[in-house]
Amino acid sequence: MKLKITLSFIALSLAVTLLLLLPGRGGDEAGIITVKVYDSSSVQVVDADYTFDGDDTLYTVLNEHHDLRVSGSKSDLYGRVFLGIDDVVTDFNTTFIYIEIDGEEARHGIDYLPLYDGAIYTFTVKTVD
Repeated sequence: MKLKITLSFIALSLAVTLLLLLPGRGGDEAGIITVKVYDSSSVQVVDADYTFDGDDTLYTVLNEHHDLRVSGSKSDLYGRVFLGIDDVVTDFNTTFIYIEIDGEEARHGIDYLPLYDGAIYTFTVKTVD
């Protein structure tokens, strides 16, 4: 009996932990986002508005309009590693793309960031310190 209770507690704890660690979609069901991209010289190379609906992720919206470079897959814990967009490319060892939503640091990758109507998504190439 003690073994059943212990195993049940472990399973429940694992399920709660996974739910807390895995990012959720969140965000709005539909709308328009603004995308701004800055290269390694801080030159703005993209300033565009894109529509989205409930089935979209930031990845699907960007991929519809741009040539994306990514590593990994959506099934990875935090999704794909975002390496580049169009001619702005990083190597993730010395440079990376820093993502902000309305001026706030993004907490997840492009597969799991919520889409908010009217939000500004900024992508800036940064150097690894």
